[in-house]
Amino acid sequence: MTGSDEVTVVCPSCGEHLPRWDETEAQGAVACAGCERTYRHYRGVLDLRSERQPTCWSSAMMNEEDLVREMVSSFSSASTADLTELYVQAHRLPDDVLDRDREYMLAAHARETWTVRYMDFCLDRYAGPSARLGRALDAGCGSGGSLPHLGARYSHVAGIDPDLAALVVAAKRCSEHGIRGRVTLVAGNLEQRIFADRSFAAAKCTDVLEHVMDPELSSDRMVRALQPGGALFVLTPNRFSFFGPEPHVRLWGVQFLPKAIADAYVHRRLGIAYSDIATLLSARTLRRVLAASGAEVIPVPVEDKHLNPRSLRGVRIRRLLRKRPIRAISRAMRFFQPSLEALCLAPDAKATTASWRR
Repeated sequence: MTGSDEVTVVCPSCGEHLPRWDETEAQGAVACAGCERTYRHYRGVLDLRSERQPTCWSSAMMNEEDLVREMVSSFSSASTADLTELYVQAHRLPDDVLDRDREYMLAAHARETWTVRYMDFCLDRYAGPSARLGRALDAGCGSGGSLPHLGARYSHVAGIDPDLAALVVAAKRCSEHGIRGRVTLVAGNLEQRIFADRSFAAAKCTDVLEHVMDPELSSDRMVRALQPGGALFVLTPNRFSFFGPEPHVRLWGVQFLPKAIADAYVHRRLGIAYSDIATLLSARTLRRVLAASGAEVIPVPVEDKHLNPRSLRGVRIRRLLRKRPIRAISRAMRFFQPSLEALCLAPDAKATTASWRR
């Protein structure tokens, strides 16, 4: 990778720029010149975590160090599917939970085809062309299903996730798609400052904010990493949707229950506490969380997702929904739709993008 394409990674402890590391090495270390802290990397995945957030997956992992060592040693000969199986089998969780996660990871690339395409549509419609050029961040990339899609659209992609073992799977996925040289992978929490300010033209954060410890701080970090004219695309399950079961545990109504009762109920059904899995946000809470970053928040209306406003039929329906009192339907649906989507425009990007919104 060269000059303008490089993503600047900073030491989360002191903010000093970290030197590049050899991503072809099986294992190595990077030393910070500012605070002299040393960070390990495994198959090019740099571990900058200050702590591991307790989740059902981190708590159930038998031994992360042993798992990562096994994945690194078999990396060259193993496939993405092979590494996924090692990952899944290293957790003490109910079989149905493991089966769902195995399927989720194996289908990640196909599933993210639609998500990244939808992100493209939202960026074009609400953010303008500057958000489609340069580098992109996948915040909470997991096993990397969206990275090949983003790699086809941007000059360089960075992925961050607190799960080091899942990122080793992501590194293999990127290698199989021939984009490993244009992807920077970092194990870290979204609350940490990992990337230099104004590093990315666009950021993607889908199905992630419901899992972080501090959604406001996480949103602030992502917005600060945007360049002028950049945009953050957010998608998260809606706490107050009643159109289906809770998406993580597949149990009806869990998200409506008080925390203690939800934990007891999910533990009885699945053997794990619901608070170790997710804390879903409402439409109002999501907007407040994102606005705290200082960004301009644009909730994406439900018709943009389901009615294809680019089609003639979609254009006509959108015009109809703008009329009183029918337009109240669109606004009301935001509180109950299954997932919530929004764009955050970097604070100094407003003047640049205002003329592009339609």
